[in-house]
Amino acid sequence: YMRAEWFDAFVTLTTFADHSGASAAKVAYFKQLLVRLGSLLHATALAELEKGGASEAGGRESLFYSYELIAPDDLDLDSLALLRDSDTKVELVYGWILHHVCDGVTQGVLPTPPPLLTRAFQELGSGLVHYHNAVKLSLSPFPFAYAQTCDGLLLIHWVIAPVVTSQWATHWVWAAFFAFIQVFVLSLLNSIAAALANPFGRDPNDVDGEAMQVDMNLLLTSLLAHGSERGAAMLR
Repeated sequence: YMRAEWFDAFVTLTTFADHSGASAAKVAYFKQLLVRLGSLLHATALAELEKGGASEAGGRESLFYSYELIAPDDLDLDSLALLRDSDTKVELVYGWILHHVCDGVTQGVLPTPPPLLTRAFQELGSGLVHYHNAVKLSLSPFPFAYAQTCDGLLLIHWVIAPVVTSQWATHWVWAAFFAFIQVFVLSLLNSIAAALANPFGRDPNDVDGEAMQVDMNLLLTSLLAHGSERGAAMLR
């Protein structure tokens, strides 16, 4: 939902800019910077989610720089330094995008009526809300008492299962087989639940943030492709 809301907002803004009466240079600058900030926003959001879902503290700060970005060197050094030292990277980049859109309004790149332009702001805000909902999931630990209770019950089952199975099995091979199956299946289900408790991180079964970032970059660069500034037409 986060990516869909943000990309929809970027499509809306670039479409409004393409139909403005501003110079081609101003429109191109607006779209180029918007796409770069959009890629940066998505990458910082994924990095913060992985930071919350990481199992180890080491290397968490470098997660943001591991994602593919669209021409990050084109941004000014002061902004990059501010982003590097910020503890609220997502909100900082989100604010940059809002400022950039407002600059586009004042410079005539977005002469769209306010009721229509508001839709883009709403989509940007909705994406940020979805991001914070995901942050709550990544930062909310599984209740410790519940986890300890599950481990204790599994340990009791591990001890009792061979004893009980041996009473009704006719051969020790079958008793060992059925006891193993019961203990193995329940332990496996417990491990799966623990892995799915937080889907963000770099574990094999976690959400593939790098692939999501690559897909987002492809969508954003499509807004700059030749012919994207015009609509479709019918043959007459």
